[in-house]
Amino acid sequence: MNVLLVNPPFPESFWSLSQAARAQMRRCCFPPLGLVTMAALLPGHWRLRLVDQNARTIKEADWRWSDLVLSGGMAAQRDGLVDLAAQARRRQVPMAAGGPSAHYFTGQLLDAGCTYVVRGEGEAVVPRLLQALDQGHGGGLIESAQRPDLAESPLPRFDLLRLGDYTTMSVQTSRGCPHRCDFCDVTNLFGRRQRIKPAPQVIGELEALFNLGWRGPVFICDDNFTANRSRTLELLQLLNQWMIERGKPFSYGTQASVELGSDQELIDEMTQAQFVNVVVGVETPDPEVLAACNKRQNLRHPVLEALVNLRDNGLSVIGTFIIGFDGEKPGAGGRIVDFVNRTSVPLVQLGVLNAPLGTPLYQRLEDQGRIIPETRSSDAFYGETNFIPQRPYQEIADEFVEAWRRLYDRKAFIERCEAFYLAMRPTRQALALSQGRQPPPEVIPAKMPLSTKARNLVSILHFLWWYTVRTRPAARRRLVKAIWRIKKRNPSRLTSFVNALFMAESMFMHRRRLLRAAARGELKGPRPDQAPQRHSPGPATPTG
Repeated sequence: MNVLLVNPPFPESFWSLSQAARAQMRRCCFPPLGLVTMAALLPGHWRLRLVDQNARTIKEADWRWSDLVLSGGMAAQRDGLVDLAAQARRRQVPMAAGGPSAHYFTGQLLDAGCTYVVRGEGEAVVPRLLQALDQGHGGGLIESAQRPDLAESPLPRFDLLRLGDYTTMSVQTSRGCPHRCDFCDVTNLFGRRQRIKPAPQVIGELEALFNLGWRGPVFICDDNFTANRSRTLELLQLLNQWMIERGKPFSYGTQASVELGSDQELIDEMTQAQFVNVVVGVETPDPEVLAACNKRQNLRHPVLEALVNLRDNGLSVIGTFIIGFDGEKPGAGGRIVDFVNRTSVPLVQLGVLNAPLGTPLYQRLEDQGRIIPETRSSDAFYGETNFIPQRPYQEIADEFVEAWRRLYDRKAFIERCEAFYLAMRPTRQALALSQGRQPPPEVIPAKMPLSTKARNLVSILHFLWWYTVRTRPAARRRLVKAIWRIKKRNPSRLTSFVNALFMAESMFMHRRRLLRAAARGELKGPRPDQAPQRHSPGPATPTG
């Protein structure tokens, strides 16, 4: 059996970071971890070929070679997945699709040409798909609600990836999140009980990447990496030992709740293991809105103090925010900008609230007759939403655009970025040297491979191009001033400062597009007559 594994294109968004990938002469940022995990569940004698449409195009020879197409992706990849299904139908190649897109858009995918749509986690549902294929079933929906033990999850087929296409590799160490934020679909997909991979199993996946020659960033794409504190400490302690033995070949990023900012021991273990970035869901600085959307962990732990503590102790924070909640008072966009400036968090993801299927938020809005039924996946990044908001949409959109204008003004961003990295403590190696001590061996990285040095040189050339030729003189002068200050006062954080500027290039691009769209009057919200009224929305008082 010849099986073509296809990762559909991911639309331009905060997480695609296409400009940062271009700067490093890579095609995209993240590999399709779900696909290579599923590939490990297939029979060993099948012949597999993977095409990531974010990096390369499918050739006609690939279609002719394939007996079966397997695909899947996030909800944002729906359009690409639907198009792929239509192509498979035209070529009469059977196709199966999974992932969150299959969970949410089953009917659309079947109508488009998918032979099978599989709903559920791969370890539970792939065996059912194989049985249906073996028995010659005609097609349809195959699903399982089982929450598999991740100790049984196979080693992903990283060998199918073209490692040179990516800036960052991905691994997963757990699924699920104990929190119940009413706008988040994680618990609907993976449950509230966090299931974990044993620490040696995680190290085995990192070892596989190491043996394939990967050196560089690894993103741990857990829903909430630090939710189970004891297991996180166990994993970090083993990871620290492995990193020392391998000469610190990787750096890490992950997602965590705000509780991490109050846990000094965890922070120290993470930075010791070379964690660099952490994505934190701040959502809103308004306490009453946090309570209404059940984001209570952000009320139990002072968010501003937590972010400052993460920064001061060596972790770069990427903050995520949402505008458009029920109960939100006018001026929310300005309050978000003020909060960001107080913490000096450089990288910020701000979107308009959407209600994913299966969430408490979706159910409440559907009961109130406020969901736009034909809008199953909206582009929150460019101001769209899939429900009738409580506040006038234009008011929300204006605040959204203004917040983006202020957050990613290039000069203002450089100033915020400088403040962040001047406040961050030096690296352990720099601290030891500044105190006249020899750094311990565990903080001295191994010699950098020649290929990595070449990539870094190319990145520096891109950086010089962007900030000398393409940048306005005022921003260019401000950058030179920031580099001089960091080089003088906190030189070990200069590389992190430059990396943040690279990542921000995608944000500057999105800001330009958003401002142009707003100027042309293209940010149009949903109309009340688009929603089927089941119940009178009334005042639409938010619930917890």
